[in-house]
Amino acid sequence: LTVIDLAGSERVKKSGVEGAQFKEATAINRSLLALGNVVSALAAKKGHVPMRDSKLTRILDGSMGGNCRTVLLVCASPASVNAPESLSTFEFASRAMRVEVDARVNASIVEVDSKALLKDLSKVAEPEAFAARTALEELRAEEAVVAERV
Repeated sequence: LTVIDLAGSERVKKSGVEGAQFKEATAINRSLLALGNVVSALAAKKGHVPMRDSKLTRILDGSMGGNCRTVLLVCASPASVNAPESLSTFEFASRAMRVEVDARVNASIVEVDSKALLKDLSKVAEPEAFAARTALEELRAEEAVVAERV
């Protein structure tokens, strides 16, 4: 399960960030642009999908367009001042909805020798059971000593 909160693009002019925050905002925008390019390539069923263009797209590589189920939650602002960002968000969501995935259950047959498995499990469980029995006996002995004192 991969959960990513993209939190929208950073409008540098609108936010007025400078210095380290400016570099962070440009890195966020570069990653979102790369994600948009990947979604566009998957939606258009292109032969080459640029998954290696950013860390974000590398992280999401197994979650997009492969053997998986993907859910995209899009949030937009109803305020008119945010209309351009909301429109961009809806356009991205529209492209993402055109991505087709072929999710299948991974199934394989594994043969297990039940007797050998039971033998292996008993080897592991027996020392733990012995330790638990010993600890229980010690607690009961301590309780008996305390009961005698009272």
